[in-house]
Amino acid sequence: MHHAMFAVSQAIYASAASVACRQAANGMGAEDAQMVVEGMAQAGVEPTYCMGDDIPLAVLSDKPHMLYNYFKQRFAQVTNPPIDPLREGLVMSLEMRLGGRGNLLNPGADTYRQVLLNSPILLESQLEAIAKDSTLGSKTFDTSFKAGSSGSLAAALAKLCGDVEDAVKAGCQCVLLSDRASETSLQPEKVPIPSLLATGAVHHHLIRTGLRSDTSIVVETAQAFSTHHAAMLIGYGAHALCPYLAYETARQWRLSTRTQSLVKSGKVPDISVGDAQKNL
Repeated sequence: MHHAMFAVSQAIYASAASVACRQAANGMGAEDAQMVVEGMAQAGVEPTYCMGDDIPLAVLSDKPHMLYNYFKQRFAQVTNPPIDPLREGLVMSLEMRLGGRGNLLNPGADTYRQVLLNSPILLESQLEAIAKDSTLGSKTFDTSFKAGSSGSLAAALAKLCGDVEDAVKAGCQCVLLSDRASETSLQPEKVPIPSLLATGAVHHHLIRTGLRSDTSIVVETAQAFSTHHAAMLIGYGAHALCPYLAYETARQWRLSTRTQSLVKSGKVPDISVGDAQKNL
């Protein structure tokens, strides 16, 4: 099945105060919102910085960091010509397939009962369609846990992996890991498992139990808002992700009075909310 026809996400508008609160709770600072999310929403390109970087490594820093920050590219590796799906479409693609893969050595009709995505970055409407897909039998798993006691995170991860294993054995071909439930109320005693940790734990648990090729992993998270975050999630086992807080941030940027003034003065291109989301 080819699901490249999803429409632009129906905008889910939240108050500016609610978005700011969730940004703070998920490690998105003012610079991240303005330079990363708003920059990509406006122009559709990844922000570039100077080569000098004197920020301490996360492992050596005395400041709290998101789990993604503990991973860094070791050196600048450049290909000539650049390898990307835009200029080298014959050898590289962003396409992802959701669903069980079957036996690749003995392919049959069921081997190709999959959902084809043109990109691993999903709009909210696309995620909703995937969650309702009867062929995939998708099931959503809440990645929040009760904090404050010793070993609660490890116990929550073990329970999550066990629940996913049971669901895959029962025929679930698409595992949706979501932290949206914990974002609704933002209670200090109920916090989300870091999405990268949850994704990697489930991915490797399914490998150990011999079930990894029977399902796919999709992550719905407020904790991803940069290309580095997306690359880490995909590298640790996710087939697709929906960065819903980044979308909400882009919508707030486009609808703000400041942006509307910049559009009227010609300093910012006049793009729709839908285009801002697609740029992101």
